[in-house]
Amino acid sequence: MNRNNIVISTYDSLHNPYYGGGGAIAIHEVSKILSREYDITVLTGKYPGSFDTVVEGVRYAHVGVFRFGPLFGQLFFHFAIIRTIRKMNFDCLIESFTPPFSTSCTPLLTKKPVIGLVHMLAGKDMSRKYKIPFHYLERFGLRFYRRIIVVTDEMKDKIRAINPNISITIIPNAVNVSSIVLSNEPKKYIVYLGRIDIEVKGLDLLINAYKRDRKKDLPPLIIIGNGLRSEVKRLQQIIRKEELQDRIILYGKAGEFEKGLLFSYAYGCVLPSRSEAFSLTALECLKIGIPLITFDIDGLRWIPNDVSIKTERFNSDELKNNIIRLIADEKLQNQLIDRGRAFSEQFNWQNSANRYAEVITDTLKNNSGNRL
Repeated sequence: MNRNNIVISTYDSLHNPYYGGGGAIAIHEVSKILSREYDITVLTGKYPGSFDTVVEGVRYAHVGVFRFGPLFGQLFFHFAIIRTIRKMNFDCLIESFTPPFSTSCTPLLTKKPVIGLVHMLAGKDMSRKYKIPFHYLERFGLRFYRRIIVVTDEMKDKIRAINPNISITIIPNAVNVSSIVLSNEPKKYIVYLGRIDIEVKGLDLLINAYKRDRKKDLPPLIIIGNGLRSEVKRLQQIIRKEELQDRIILYGKAGEFEKGLLFSYAYGCVLPSRSEAFSLTALECLKIGIPLITFDIDGLRWIPNDVSIKTERFNSDELKNNIIRLIADEKLQNQLIDRGRAFSEQFNWQNSANRYAEVITDTLKNNSGNRL
């Protein structure tokens, strides 16, 4: 029986030292399930030490350059995709949108069906960060897609406003947390879990909350995660400047066993992001039973208000007060744990992969994934 060749393009990947984020995990988890039915190739960006390989039935092929760092790596990845897909033999392309301007406009490059995959639209954030109007290119490129997969209703509405004729399917991500076991330990601190990206992840806003805590009502903060060397160094400098070394600890990247140990002593997890696509960190906390505090941003609206503590956008004082409220109220902690676990049960990778397979089957059948 002939199997269809499906190519998924995405700059980020599992072992990319610059990112290795939630989008990369989501694509791999879905791809390894789809590989039972299709031949899957993930076309991804090069990084130091990268090599083409097969991981759990998924073939990874690396393109582009890595010598100039991740920003130029992402830019060159877009150009590499243009050249590579013209030479590849495939039946359907799923293009995962990549910063800084999201789309590679692949429907213009092939007669084969193309499905856009949008975890987030990066154009506005990248425009604000680098003072280059990437969002105009993003809006232009979205006009050429007929079929898109998104992870939230909010993203569906944003894309529909740009291209009202597009077919949009919502498929949420999931997480695997079966190996993370919490023990019932006395609580000692708050944790942050995620990529070290000061502006996007709002770590400066979290540090501001600790800076304003003159009475030292807040418990210590442990920051779990990694990021660009420049971002980690800058974060260390901010912590030293504010003289918070005794209250904020940079732990670095943690494995599954370490997460279980660290979370066992945590009152809760704070995610102070300015923007999110579909936060796997948030879903991970809900599944394993960690109370969650976030800002009330569009990218986290998929979490009901009674399942996490939502804070006014970018208000460090209210963030501080909500952390203090959480650590003082054991009943609230238990309510959030129970509600989070119940809500998160609906998210699993098999369900997500089944939905992807339906979209792929329909696209191949109707050959309707290509441009208008």
